[in-house]
Amino acid sequence: MTQLRTLCFVVCFLGSAALVGCSEPLPSDSSPGASAAGQDDAPDSPGVPSRHSSDERLASGESRTESHHTMPARAGAGPERPDAVDTVVGLLLARHTEDLPSRATLNQTRGARAALLWIAQNDPRLIVQGRALEALSLWPDDSSLRYLLSAAQETKSPPKIRASAWRALAAWDLEEHAELKAAATAAAMDPSVPVAYAAAQLLAQ
Repeated sequence: MTQLRTLCFVVCFLGSAALVGCSEPLPSDSSPGASAAGQDDAPDSPGVPSRHSSDERLASGESRTESHHTMPARAGAGPERPDAVDTVVGLLLARHTEDLPSRATLNQTRGARAALLWIAQNDPRLIVQGRALEALSLWPDDSSLRYLLSAAQETKSPPKIRASAWRALAAWDLEEHAELKAAATAAAMDPSVPVAYAAAQLLAQ
């Protein structure tokens, strides 16, 4: 009987020890360093900008300000729109080139020459700009010569506009204007076919 009691006591003691061992908390595998790393890898909270967002925007080229491209202003461009612009544009929109206005027709409209200059610089239609340039040759003076030569040599202008300016310059005698002849000789080698052709025609006249 004594042995039986002793055996029961031992069993109860061992069972209590096992229960105490099981009730202790398991040791955590995470360390302070691992916890910090976990915080770094955690996604940003909603509504809170990421600390990397500025660097990401700079790397992708984003900016708060948009760039605006501005076309270069042409020489002689004026801010005021002459009253005769609408009338002169109507004449320049003739269906056939033989119906384009003559000097006499343009003289019937007050301020026609100023309107032609404005149109050549500001009208959005290349055909209208080109016709305005060619119409300026109806006033074959030094002022028109300087303006047309400048337009013909403006490399930022479309080739059609430059070619129109060279055609307009046919109103001047090359032998009397050495600068014009030299410029036309150089333009005849222009990589743009319309420009080179118009300059070559001027030299061949």
